[in-house]
Amino acid sequence: MIPATGEHEGFEKAIKDLNLTENQEMQEEARKQVAIIDELLSKDDYKEINAEFDKMKKPVRIYDQPWYQLCGAKSIAAMARQLQIEPQYDIFYSQFSEIAHSEAFRKHILVKEEGIVFEPIGHLEGIQTFLNIVLILALRIYQTILNEYRPGELSNFSRKYSEEWRSRLHTIKDVKYTVPKHTTI
Repeated sequence: MIPATGEHEGFEKAIKDLNLTENQEMQEEARKQVAIIDELLSKDDYKEINAEFDKMKKPVRIYDQPWYQLCGAKSIAAMARQLQIEPQYDIFYSQFSEIAHSEAFRKHILVKEEGIVFEPIGHLEGIQTFLNIVLILALRIYQTILNEYRPGELSNFSRKYSEEWRSRLHTIKDVKYTVPKHTTI
């Protein structure tokens, strides 16, 4: 929403595609959000890493260096290739990148004959799938770490998964939303 940023160009295009207009109030809210984030980054817990990002800025750039470049990768895809985890990149990054960067908002704006329906972006529909993917990935990462550093613990890990965690993974409930007609504008 903030002019002169790469994200703003994409947002402007999407707004035009939807025949909507951006307004000053929206830009002001975006500026407030940036101020909140900047305040958080100035706190002791984040100050050091934020200073590292600031050092990497080139004078003509107005945004932070991508975090993965600190590790020498030119892109997240290149980092996945270096780590030999391209399938995980293809599945997870492509699925969740739009959501994380709020680029999936078109899925939450329904244009109907009687008006426009805005569904909340930060809602819980699909939480079951999301949590299953995240938890399975976390367990896989933990298993990989054990295999590398504590291979003797793998049998305990497998037992714990079979006896306790697997059943819990299968009982995560999903959430369904319905949008009442009075929410159109």
